Amino acid sequence: MENSFLRGRTEVPATLTSSEIKGLSEQEIRHLIHELQVHQIELQTQNEELRRAQEDLRLSEQRYRDLFEQAPVGYIVLDYEGVIYQTNRRAVELLAREMTTDLRKRVLHSFCTPDAGDQLYRHLRRLSKGLDQDRCELNLSHQGEEIVLLLETKRVAGGEGPLRTALIDLTEQKRAESNLQLAAIVFEHAAEGIMVTDDEQKIISINRAFTSITGYDTHEVIGRKPDLLSSGRHSHGFFQEMWRKIRQHGRWEGEIWNNRKNGEVYPEHLSIICIRNNDGRITHYVGVFYDTSGQEFARRQLHRLAYYDELTGLPNRALCLDRLETALKRCHREGTGLALLFLDLDRFKHVNDALGHNIGDKLLEFSANLIRQCVRESDTVSRLGGDEFTVILNDLERHEEAALVAEKILNAFRITPFHYTGGELVVAASIGIGLYPRDADNVDNLLRCADIAMYRAKDTGRNDYQFYADEMSARYETRLAMETDLRRAEENRELRMVYQPCIDLETGRIMGAEALMRWRSPRWGEVDPNVFIPLAEETGLITPLAQWGLNAVSTQAASWSALGIRLSINLSGLKLKQLLEGDLFARIISQWSGSMCPIELELTETVLMEYRERLDEGLNNAKQLGITIAVDDFGTGYSSLSYLKQFPIDCLKIDSSFVRDVEQDPNDAAIAATIIAMARTLDLRVVAEGVETDGQHRFLKEQGCDEAQGFLFSPPLEVEEFERFFSARRQQNS
Repeated sequence: MENSFLRGRTEVPATLTSSEIKGLSEQEIRHLIHELQVHQIELQTQNEELRRAQEDLRLSEQRYRDLFEQAPVGYIVLDYEGVIYQTNRRAVELLAREMTTDLRKRVLHSFCTPDAGDQLYRHLRRLSKGLDQDRCELNLSHQGEEIVLLLETKRVAGGEGPLRTALIDLTEQKRAESNLQLAAIVFEHAAEGIMVTDDEQKIISINRAFTSITGYDTHEVIGRKPDLLSSGRHSHGFFQEMWRKIRQHGRWEGEIWNNRKNGEVYPEHLSIICIRNNDGRITHYVGVFYDTSGQEFARRQLHRLAYYDELTGLPNRALCLDRLETALKRCHREGTGLALLFLDLDRFKHVNDALGHNIGDKLLEFSANLIRQCVRESDTVSRLGGDEFTVILNDLERHEEAALVAEKILNAFRITPFHYTGGELVVAASIGIGLYPRDADNVDNLLRCADIAMYRAKDTGRNDYQFYADEMSARYETRLAMETDLRRAEENRELRMVYQPCIDLETGRIMGAEALMRWRSPRWGEVDPNVFIPLAEETGLITPLAQWGLNAVSTQAASWSALGIRLSINLSGLKLKQLLEGDLFARIISQWSGSMCPIELELTETVLMEYRERLDEGLNNAKQLGITIAVDDFGTGYSSLSYLKQFPIDCLKIDSSFVRDVEQDPNDAAIAATIIAMARTLDLRVVAEGVETDGQHRFLKEQGCDEAQGFLFSPPLEVEEFERFFSARRQQNS
C-alpha cells in the first residue's frame, strides 16, 4: 500500500541509461535516490504484511488441524466406495484401537461385521444417489469387544469430492439403555417386594411382589406414605432410631412387623437405602423386603416352582390351565366372553439350532417380555413349554378385540428386533385364536381349538393369526394321520427318488440330474413334497428321511457310473443340521468313491452362512473326494456374497423366480443376466432352474448360461424313465 505522502508524485522511469544518469543534476540524483528509498520502504512494508498474513494463516491452519486431530468425535474423509483418505486420532482409536495404525487407503467395510457391512453399503449408496447427508448405526467388533458407532455423513456442496463422516461412539449409551431395561425387568420380576418413595417419603413406584406380599395394588399406594403398612407393634422410638441410622449411614436393615391389606400382621426382612444426587441431597428412598414367616416363605417357593416357568417368570402350563378354568367359570356365571391366543414362534427350532441354546433361551425371555407388554394387567400370559405361549383375554365383548391384540403382538415382533452378541434377529410368530363360548365350553377343547388355529396360521404362510373354524379340525386330524403314515413310509417302501435332467444349453447333452424325494402313500396318494418335507422338519422325521435319501442317491450313483453325468442332491438347513450333529454327513460322503458318478451337493445361501463354521471343514473334505458344491436358489437368500470366497463353490443355480419372467420383466432379465455374468467372471458353472418356454431357453443361451433344467426339457423322471430319456438324447446328439 502507498504511503499518503507519496500520492500524486511523478513516477520515475523504470530504467535510465548511464549517459542519462551522467546528465542528471545533483538535485535530480537526490530526488531519484529518495524515490528508490520510498520504493524500498514500500516493498519492506508489503513483505512484512505478507509474512504476517502467512504466519496468521499457518497458525489458523494449525489451530484447525489441532481441533480436528484432538476432537472427541472421530472424523474421516472417504469416497463413495468406503475408501478412507484422512482420519483424526479419535477415528483411529475407534476403528483400529492402535494409534500407530495408518488407515489411509483402508476400506471402512473391513472393520464391520457382515450385517454392519451391509448397512454401511446402503448408507453410502443413499449418499451416492443424491442424498446430501445421512446417518446410520454400525456394530463393530474389536477382539471380542463390540462397539456401536453412529455415522453422520455429509456430501460436499454439489456432490463433488469426498464424503466427510463423523464417528460418534454410542457404546456406553446403548449399554446404559440396556442396563436401564434390565433394571426395569429385574425390578418388576424380583421375588422381593420393592417400594420407591420420593424425598418426602411418598410412594412413587412398587413392583408385583409388593402387591403379592401386602395385598395393595399400585393405585392404592401411589402418593401415600409407607406407614399405611404399619402394624402398630413398634414404638415411636424404634422408628426414630431407624431413620437416624438411615440419614447417618445411608441405609438400614432389620426385621420388622407390617400389616397386609387384609389386616394380617406378618414379619418381614426390610432393607432401606437412600439415594442422593450429585450435591449429596437425598432424592429417593428404596425399600426391599420379603416375608420371613417360614410357612409363607416355603409355600411361596413351592408355589413358584409348581406354577411358574423358571426361564421367563411366566405362569406355566399348570397355572395357565388353572386360570383358564377359573376364567371360564366366571364367564359362564356372568355371561361374558373370553379368547385364548395360542402363540408359537416361527422357525424357533431353526434359530435355536443355528445360534445355540443360550441364544435360544434369551430369545424366549425376549419374546415373553414383548408379549406381556402387548396385553392388559388383567390378562394372563403363559409359557406352555418350548416356544409355545398362551394369552387369556378376559372380559371380551367383541371377537375383533382378540384380533386387535393378536395384530398388536405380531406388529411388536415386526418392529422390535432381538439383539444378541454378533447380530440381531427379527422374530415372527403364528397365533391361533379360540373363543368362548363360540368354539368350546371347556378348558381342553378351547386349548385344542386355539392350537389347531395356530397350525392353520403356520400353514397359510406364518407370521399371521387365524380364528378357529370347524373345518380346521378335519385338517388337524389329517395332519396327525399323515405324520403317523410318514413315520412308516420308509419301512413300507413308499419313498423313492426321481431325477430331473440338467441340459447343456449349447450342445443339448444331459450333464446331470437333480435327485428329488417323492412319497406315494396308499392312503394319501402322491403327496406333494411341499407338504411332507415341512411336516418332516417340524416333527423331527427329517433326519431318517435325509439319511434314506443320501443312501438312495449313493446307490443310484454307483449304478449310473458309466453314464458320465453327475447327480445332485439338495440339503435344507434343518436336514443338514441333523446330519452334522451325528457326524452322519461325514460318514455318508466318506463312502462316496470314484466308482460312482460325480455327486454334487446343493446348499442354499442361508444354509451356507448359518452353518459356515461347521461346514467349512466338511465341504473341503467333500471337495477332496471329488464332490462339487452348488449354491441353490441363488439370489433369494443371504445378502452378503462373502461366502463365494469362503467356500469351495463350483456352481450357482439361478432360482426359478428370476427365470419365470425374463421375457416380460426387465428387472428379472437383468438379475438373471447379472448372475450369469458374475458366475462366468468367477469361473463358476451356472444352471437355470424352472425353464418352461422356448423364450426363456433362448434368453439364457444368449446370455451364456451353461445349463438348465425344467419342464421344457423334462419333468422329474423315475429311474427307468430317466434311463430311456438319456438313451434317446444321446442318440439325438450322436
